[in-house]
Amino acid sequence: MLLPLAWLIRIDDRPEYRRWLRQIADDIENRKNESGAIREELAALDRGDYVPSKSNAAYGTDEAL
Repeated sequence: MLLPLAWLIRIDDRPEYRRWLRQIADDIENRKNESGAIREELAALDRGDYVPSKSNAAYGTDEAL
């Protein structure tokens, strides 16, 4: 999200877009650990369209419906 928002500001600089960029940057900064790595966060599985396969046999059968 950082790069698209930075380009958006470059093309059409509005305070709202700058707030969005600052929010994303702050969210990333808050998820960094002491080593500098950014922790990945996943939402609840029932919120997405592509849930993990339930077995090895089911792997690859429904990711791109």
